[in-house]
Amino acid sequence: MGFTNSPAEFQKCMVFILQHEIPMYANIFIDDLPIKGAISDYPDHDGNPEVMSANPGIRRFIFIVGQKCTPEGRLPEPNKIEKIINWPPLKTIRDVRAFMGLCGTVRIWIHNYSKMARPLTELTRHDTEFIWDERRNDAFNALKIAVTSAPALRPIDYESMNPVVLSVDSSKYAAGFILSQYDDEKRKRPARYGSIPMSERESRYSQPKLELYGLYRALRAYRLYLIGVKNLQVEVDAKYIKGMLNEPDLQPNATINRWIQGVLLFHFTLIHVPAERHKGPDALSRRELGEDEEIEEDDDSWLDNIALYTEVQERHHNLLYKEVSSYWVGLLEQGAHVMISTSSKQDKALHQYMHFLRTLETPVFTSSQEKRRFIRKASRFLVRGDKMYRRNGQLPPLRVMLDAPARLRILVQAHEGLGHRGEYAVMQTIKERFYWPHMWNDVHQHVKSCHECQIRSTRKVEVPITISAPATIFSKIYLDIMEMPKAKGFKYIIAARDDLSRASEGRALHKKTAKLVAAFFFEQILCRYGAVGEVVTDNGGEFKKAFQELMRRYHLPQIRISSYNSKANGVVERGHFILRESIIKACQGKWEKWPNQVHHAFFTDRITVSHATGYSPYYLLYGVHPVLPFDLLETSFMIENFRAGMSTSDLLALRIRQLQKKPEDITRAAEVLKKSRLQSKQVFERRYAKRLQKEVYNPGDLVLVRNSPIEKSADRKHQPRYLGPYQILRRTKGGSYALAELDGAVWRQGVAAFRLLPYVSRKDIENINLEEDVEGEESEDDEKDVKSSSEMMGEDTAEKDSEED
Repeated sequence: MGFTNSPAEFQKCMVFILQHEIPMYANIFIDDLPIKGAISDYPDHDGNPEVMSANPGIRRFIFIVGQKCTPEGRLPEPNKIEKIINWPPLKTIRDVRAFMGLCGTVRIWIHNYSKMARPLTELTRHDTEFIWDERRNDAFNALKIAVTSAPALRPIDYESMNPVVLSVDSSKYAAGFILSQYDDEKRKRPARYGSIPMSERESRYSQPKLELYGLYRALRAYRLYLIGVKNLQVEVDAKYIKGMLNEPDLQPNATINRWIQGVLLFHFTLIHVPAERHKGPDALSRRELGEDEEIEEDDDSWLDNIALYTEVQERHHNLLYKEVSSYWVGLLEQGAHVMISTSSKQDKALHQYMHFLRTLETPVFTSSQEKRRFIRKASRFLVRGDKMYRRNGQLPPLRVMLDAPARLRILVQAHEGLGHRGEYAVMQTIKERFYWPHMWNDVHQHVKSCHECQIRSTRKVEVPITISAPATIFSKIYLDIMEMPKAKGFKYIIAARDDLSRASEGRALHKKTAKLVAAFFFEQILCRYGAVGEVVTDNGGEFKKAFQELMRRYHLPQIRISSYNSKANGVVERGHFILRESIIKACQGKWEKWPNQVHHAFFTDRITVSHATGYSPYYLLYGVHPVLPFDLLETSFMIENFRAGMSTSDLLALRIRQLQKKPEDITRAAEVLKKSRLQSKQVFERRYAKRLQKEVYNPGDLVLVRNSPIEKSADRKHQPRYLGPYQILRRTKGGSYALAELDGAVWRQGVAAFRLLPYVSRKDIENINLEEDVEGEESEDDEKDVKSSSEMMGEDTAEKDSEED
């Protein structure tokens, strides 16, 4: 098991052993096992607590975590009370902080602790001068008196039928509340004190609104303690709260209705208490903000989540489109028959609301609460003739679209008819005029499945880098041809580069033919370095026919990368830029002489130390550093050990020492190269984290293919950025995909994964399962739920164009 998991394992074993005792009689936390005693005091015949003759002085309380737990409830520990009472006068800020720290441990027993301690906490502020006056001395003495008269706090007995009372009062300063419970002698025993300060905006509410809001906040603050209470009573000193709960405001989206919705989630009996008997909550509601106390903004979104418990609806399977005429979907003018489902629970509720508003007949409900909720929701709508509208506050009402064809017409006009704008723009255009359930989801799927928007998408996908870790030199070699300005009959440079050592070979070519490429490979690779493990090329015609015949003759495996996938040939492609720059610079402005500099450029490339390996390719090939002209001229240490007149044995010994180091250096270079490539991979994945390909396409999936040939052309603006859709046939071993036309014609070449995007067909939308939501409700603030227009597929902004270009 080990030390790491031993506490959890021990806890698991103890819980299993005590499973029949938890939580009624015992509980367990690691090695702490509290055993619950009976509630009874075991009274004798005279009603006094029973005592044992062997221990008549047994105590009936315990001290735990600074509290004295008695049958009457929890009290502050006596030694703490004694320390507070005997505390000497405060003379420094340090004394104030020490005293307030001790008082803070007993604040749950003190009414208005923050207000009472405020004169003392003011002294702890950096910008306040320490002045001990009568006001602060009174606060000092008041805290001492409050500690001595602290009431016992008793926990709520959830098994008892005795009423649990939540006393609430509100003012412009705060909402104060006390949670208590009646004991068997009908005495009210406090369990907790609390108050919530009002913000500046909330303090301007009218008094009825303040009282209702305070009740709502109190119930929410203590909801964890109220769960399981069998008999809850709420005491308020405002009679009109009962009327507000029974007759909510019929104006739709009213803030008060939200509070009433939250209040009615709790089952309680509302009791009016005269103000003169409501002193405790009233005092808590008028306290000022305490030291370091912040006003907490109320977030009523929890009401939407709780509403899911009352009416959980089934998944919305048939939301949008039902049938299409072909895979070339998206444009109604092409004859596609598209349907929108209106069979959801929310749509059925709309028809019930319309029937109620016309006839005032409600459906049959099992409880009056459900009926009130139905009427409250129906009051958010109105009927004019045969049309239904949704109230929109101070703004014009929204037309409710009940039938599917009308919704589809609106979607087509708002998207296709207004310039194929993105989801945000389409949503804003529609929501200012119309309403129907799941409107945002309908807009999202409609824009997402638009064919024209998909083929004009600026989105690009990057494939995660695969690390190549060659074990030795010439286990893999890369070939490619670079085009140059025509000079002296030459127009091309062919280059070959080893994967590990980075050693390069090349020559100028008159033509780009397979015969010339095969001759180069035979003369400068096979005849100089021997057979290689793998040869990586692109799919150009120059690497076929005669070159393929050469590969077959010497049994050399050839790996051909997919079209427009230059990154797969990056080992040699990246070197093109360096070689071309060094050649042109060496020509000193006379670029027509570049064929004369080709061999010089490749030699300098071989003798230059590579940042990726830490060695020059020349050194990894031969085990020695190259001797350059300035080594001979300046007599550097490169030629120190070599001298005229050396014996054969001395020369061989020197060569042996040089070659003995070569395997170690190659191994070290391989490790450095692997580490460098891993770092580059991490940088790449961080940079393109949002664009990395995550989909693995399966046979039969529809995809779009990136129109790579036009990406570097000057007239690309009007060309489609993606072509298709096409169908996936299979995934090759190298990670590319074999495609076919929709009529079954198969592509001759594979397509790299980074050139593919999934195609969203409106025929497939019927299989999409969307998230559940509350019956008949749409988000009150759709701007928070939708993406910005620059992120939508349909938006072709200049910013995205510049980024992708």
